[in-house]
Amino acid sequence: MFGLSSRSRRKAPPAKQGSFRPMLEQLEERNCPSTISLSACVISSNQKLVEVMGQVTNTPSPNGLTVQFSGEVSGTAITAGAGYFYTVLPAAGLGTVSAATTDGQSNVAETLITDAYPPQIDQFSYMEYPNGMYVFEGHVNGGYQGEVVNLGGIQDLQGKTATVDSNGNFCVAVRLNGQMSDNGDATAQTSDVWATNSNVAADWVSQT
Repeated sequence: MFGLSSRSRRKAPPAKQGSFRPMLEQLEERNCPSTISLSACVISSNQKLVEVMGQVTNTPSPNGLTVQFSGEVSGTAITAGAGYFYTVLPAAGLGTVSAATTDGQSNVAETLITDAYPPQIDQFSYMEYPNGMYVFEGHVNGGYQGEVVNLGGIQDLQGKTATVDSNGNFCVAVRLNGQMSDNGDATAQTSDVWATNSNVAADWVSQT
């Protein structure tokens, strides 16, 4: 009778734990939303030009991204060094500008265009001439050539206008009636291409 040879029993290898690597890879491949900061400022009122600038952050590749603008400004800009972008574009009006990257991975940033330089009539006066002629003149700070100044106040200035020249000056000659109805404040006011009104300038008229 043959004896059985003794063999050491080999233990089964421990069960391999499940790998989480595929899940980690999926997380690594996800694109977290990039962040846009945005600002806009009027740089030329008469041409309705606005500078739009900002930065795209929270992305591993911030350069060479296309930023699309909408709202009062339409156009694009390309990001450069550290995700910064800058462009000058015409604006349809004052109000909201939105921006987002065209890859669909950013937030939608918004800012407001405001009239940073509304017109200001900083000079307004008149000179009296023979035969009841009066010349009213003034200056518009921030005005542009062709801008219309509306005159009013006293009776014979109602509906009268003057045009601003290339230096911001305006002038108009008017014959007053010599009556008490034409004594009082003569006024002048203008508005820019954004329809932003200036101050109301006034000068007291007392006919001799």
